Amino acid sequence: MAWAAFRRARHVVLYAARAAEVDPGHLAVLIEGNGEQASYYPRVDGDDLVFHRARLHELVPGRFGIAEPTAEAPLLAHDVDDMIVIVPGVGFDRAGGRLGTGKGYYDRALPAYTRATRIGISLETCVVDRLPTDSWDVPMHVVATERDFLVVDPRVDAHPGDPPWT
Repeated sequence: MAWAAFRRARHVVLYAARAAEVDPGHLAVLIEGNGEQASYYPRVDGDDLVFHRARLHELVPGRFGIAEPTAEAPLLAHDVDDMIVIVPGVGFDRAGGRLGTGKGYYDRALPAYTRATRIGISLETCVVDRLPTDSWDVPMHVVATERDFLVVDPRVDAHPGDPPWT
């Protein structure tokens, strides 16, 4: 939340954490409380992942038992400029590579949101120098842990005073 680009984003995609994933619930509370940002969550729709506007308390059990918005909740448009997507992962690397859980939902969904800043969140112990990646793997622009903040993509808007990667 301290990152200036995060504070400027009006649309923030979060996720309901499963076991072994970093829980972004604290971000949901802050976003929902500030009144200036809207929160969205992924919903599995067939083989696709779509993002619907919702608050954390509105999520219902979905496919695979993961909490998700209802199908009636408003969809996030693909062309919004001020959007951040918080992405879970089993692991990340210092080049923005991500190891997911193997079903490819995020890798299929994220390319449609060409203007979104993608932030992978993980525990520090799950960040390595390099992961093997495939051509369909969508890299993160930023990798954030409990200790560090790595702006991987130089096109991402970083400003003096933003947390550094150490």
